[in-house]
Amino acid sequence: MVSPVMGQGDVRPGDGLPVSVHGSGRHSLKRVALAAAAAFLAAASGASAATIRGTPRADVLSGRPGADTILARGGNDRVQAVDGVRDRVSCGPGSDVVTADAADRIATDCEVVSRRVSNDPYRNPQSQHQSEVEPDNAAAGSTVVDVFQVGRIFGGGASNIGFATSLDAGRTWRQGFLPGLTVNSTPRGDYPIVSDPSVAYDALHRTWLVVSTDSPGALRSSRPSPPRSARSSSTRNGWSATTARRARSAGIAT
Repeated sequence: MVSPVMGQGDVRPGDGLPVSVHGSGRHSLKRVALAAAAAFLAAASGASAATIRGTPRADVLSGRPGADTILARGGNDRVQAVDGVRDRVSCGPGSDVVTADAADRIATDCEVVSRRVSNDPYRNPQSQHQSEVEPDNAAAGSTVVDVFQVGRIFGGGASNIGFATSLDAGRTWRQGFLPGLTVNSTPRGDYPIVSDPSVAYDALHRTWLVVSTDSPGALRSSRPSPPRSARSSSTRNGWSATTARRARSAGIAT
């Protein structure tokens, strides 16, 4: 759910930008000229792959559309590789921060790595798209499940509820969107909007449960009734529920 930085295929100094990683303090990024950085950029036109090389000092590097190879080299670098295509990133010496897609290959010499594991696919006009907000998560053993609003609406609620699941304690992730919940779901559901998702794991029955409200503010009501069917269903006080069987069919934790 990480938003991409604008400006692809760029190597530049972070002029005056402070970077603090692992208590290393503030490092001024003023020493790399654009002309010097351009000498290290070998990029093809359009959406073709590129090899982007940093300098021995601190750089801000942004990939191009296409399967890039980004070699940050030395310095405390910031690397942006989010483009929906599988990239390769190596960082070299320094304290480096990388924003990447879930499928990108990131070398172990990159100290801080955040990955975009989901992206808003909807186009309904009332939402502020490219937004995924208000997550909730739960873990059981090595399985981690995160649920969140997708396509946030300014006045409250969202287009649908998304999920991201890791079966190996966060090393790899897969994602999806709940089916049969809202009019934007596939298959289509009944609710125009949905809000406030929550996820829990029932260790006794070894099942996962996702609960959400069908209108903003429904959380002010009392607790929801337990779900009784495998379908996304309406319960008292504006709650809707996705039972364990439906969660499995959506691929949340299988």
